[in-house]
Parts: sequence; C-alpha cells; structure tokens
Amino acid sequence: MNESGTGALALLFDADDTLWENAVFFARALESFCAIMSRQGIAEERTRALFAELEARGFRRRWYGSRRLEINLRAAARRLLDGEVEGGLAQELRAIAGSVSGHEIRIFDAVPEVLEALSRRHRLFLVTMGESQEQGGKIERSGLARHFEAIHVLHDKTRAAFEEIIRRHRLARRSTWMIGNSLAKDIRPARAAGLKTVHLANGQDFGFGLPDTGIQADLVVRSFAELARSFGVGLAR
Repeated sequence: MNESGTGALALLFDADDTLWENAVFFARALESFCAIMSRQGIAEERTRALFAELEARGFRRRWYGSRRLEINLRAAARRLLDGEVEGGLAQELRAIAGSVSGHEIRIFDAVPEVLEALSRRHRLFLVTMGESQEQGGKIERSGLARHFEAIHVLHDKTRAAFEEIIRRHRLARRSTWMIGNSLAKDIRPARAAGLKTVHLANGQDFGFGLPDTGIQADLVVRSFAELARSFGVGLAR
C-alpha cells in the first residue's frame, strides 16, 4: 500500500467501533430508557424520535460519550414527562449512562493480531475523540495501547486536528492513512487534511447526526483480516 514500495507508512486508527464495540452499548441504553418511559405511558416511537433530536443537537455542541448520554436522557425525560427528573428516575438514568462509561471492552476479531503485525512494519497511532478520562479508561482496559507510537484523544475530529497530528509527528500526507468506521468523523476530516483513508465498513458507522452523503474513502474493507491483506501483512495461523 506504500506508493513508493519502500519505507514505513503512518497508520492512524480510530478506536470506538473500529477496534472495539461501542455503539451497541448506547443502543442498549436507549432500549432501557424506552422501557422506563413505556412504564410511564410514553410510546416508544415518541421516545426514540425525541432522543434522536437531542442526540443530533448534542453532537453539534461536541458532547460525546456518557456525559452526552446522561444530559440527553434527562432532557428527554423532562420533556416527555413534563416535569423535573428527580429521585428514583434520576438514579435510573444515571445508572444507564454509567453502564456505557464503564462497559467491558469487546475487541473485534483479529484486531490485536493485525495491530501487532502492522506495528512491525509501520508507525501506528491511535486517534480517538471524546472525554479524555472516559476514552483513556477504555484504551487502558483494551490492552492495545502498546501497539501505538502515540495516542491522541481529541475533543473533536476536524481537519485542523489532523493537521496538528501531521505537524507534531512529521508525517508525510501521501503515506499517512486514517482508518476508521465513521464516514463523517474519520473519513471526511482526514481527507480534508490531505490524508489517505480506509473506511472499515463493519456496520458500525455511527452518524453523529451528520450527513455522510458523497463521502468516499480511498479504500473500503469490512474486517481487520481484510485490512491486513490490503496492507500486505500476513497473520500467523
């Protein structure tokens, strides 16, 4: 995949829903919230529609992770129930958000093996976004940090953020690839910064309330095993 055929590439990896499961825990949190509202006589369709509206607004304000989730759960409950969120209900919503922030790390198939193989030939960087403490906890629990030359937890993934990473690590744009599951938050800003991109089309493309129409990656893969083959790395059997 190196255009010159020699030398190391710089491979920037997203974390949530690229290396490990993440969106599934938010989906379960929403299911729990819908069940709570259903007990209060609120239809699930109404709950989901309002929550989606609040989520999109939160993303525009650059709120991510369990902090965004709890804010939106409380806001949705106030509007649906036309009253303040107190007592047992407040505790239930806090517990739902807490289950997302402290969930077990479920690493996708072949991720450790592929990272190990790639790190022998290329420079690997982890580029994620969100609350630093929350993301740091997930990275530590994953056990994958050792594969990366540097780890960046960004407040948001923007063109400027990628350009700062390029400058800090003296990366060549023509041989630097961003690898992630989100067209809106991985592929779009990395391409804007002049990087090559790989879309991991694993069915976990969290939209962040942003349109992804017209966004194309240089390469599309559906698994880490396919990613390894695309970069000429063989895995031990």
